[in-house]
Amino acid sequence: MERQWNQINEGKFVFLVNGEEIGTYQRGDDWLKKPATFNIRQNEYSIEHSSGLFSRNNIKIVTSGEPVLKLKSIPFSLNFNFEYQNRQFKLVFNDTPLWQWSIMEKDQLVLSYKTNFTKGTTGLSIVAQKDADDHYLFDFLLGHLILGKGKKDVQE
Repeated sequence: MERQWNQINEGKFVFLVNGEEIGTYQRGDDWLKKPATFNIRQNEYSIEHSSGLFSRNNIKIVTSGEPVLKLKSIPFSLNFNFEYQNRQFKLVFNDTPLWQWSIMEKDQLVLSYKTNFTKGTTGLSIVAQKDADDHYLFDFLLGHLILGKGKKDVQE
């Protein structure tokens, strides 16, 4: 399956799988306290962030006021643990040489997004295992973490 993100306008992206539109993503504005929002087919979601004393940032994906995914940051790291459909996952960050976010289950790769500026500012190298085909929620989570980043954001 070919996964692809295209930028529609400033801060807005469309997600395609094999050329079929799955949904859109709108970046939030931290300064104005506007959360990022997205839709997958007809379902609307928002992404909320919260911080704790020993955790850098927790992430929650909400639909109709109810959380569907809660990511708990692992203290003193950029990684997260979460449960989805009674399965345990880990969201792992790697910044060498560019940004890469991966979702792992029992040390097996499920889905990975890596910046690839040879494809422009929305260029990504996406690796998905067959099991990730139905988890478009994961694509939007990783898209939220990486879409709209430029070379200045990920390289020194």
